This record gives sequence, C-alpha cells and structure tokens, in this order.
Amino acid sequence: MSDPADLSAEMRELTAAAISKRKMGVEYGYDVNWSVVQVQTPAGPAPVVVWHVLLTRRSPLLGQPPVFHVCQIVSARPAAAEVDQQVEDGMRQMALTCERLKKPPQAPPAGPPLALANGHRS
Repeated sequence: MSDPADLSAEMRELTAAAISKRKMGVEYGYDVNWSVVQVQTPAGPAPVVVWHVLLTRRSPLLGQPPVFHVCQIVSARPAAAEVDQQVEDGMRQMALTCERLKKPPQAPPAGPPLALANGHRS
C-alpha cells in the first residue's frame, strides 16, 4: 500500500515548477490554499473543491506593494498541465500590469480653456 499524498505539498511543487520554467530573473512568491464551495448542478447544490494559487512579484515602483494574481482551479487534484497553464497566465497578467505601472500617467485630453468652457469671455 502506498503512502497517502499530501495534496498541498503536491500543489506547491507544481506551482514552483511552473514558476521556475518561466521566471526569467524575476523573483516570484506563491502560496496555495483550497476551499469547498457550493455550486448549482442539475441535480441540485453540490460541493466542489477549489484551489487558490496566489502569485506575487515586486512592484516596479519603489515603495509600492507587490503585484499579485490569484488563480482558481476547480478540481480536487488538478493535473500538472492545468496548474502550469494557470500559473503561466497569471505570470503574463502580472508582467502586463508591471509594464503598465512603469508608463507615465496619460495627460488629460486637450479641450477648450476652462474660462471658455464656463461661458466666460475675455
């Protein structure tokens, strides 16, 4: 008889492996947790296991909190490919957020001078 599997440890290993494949010098953090939620099915409410994978990376702006993404995987024991795909998507979304944060704020749209907008004439 084989030993029982520690699913939290397995999810941590899968998440760490998915991050390691594509981190490209960026430091990432992660944590995993699970919960049971009720979903409506044709046969009535049923409990479903949902894994929550929290991914973090440093903000490109000094003194700002980390950028994060939460993946939700509906499965009691997700396949490695599913975890890999969710982590890849989360890392891509965080990279896009970091790029957006590095850009300067956009100037307000050009419009008529405030005095004319209020009906005042000089």
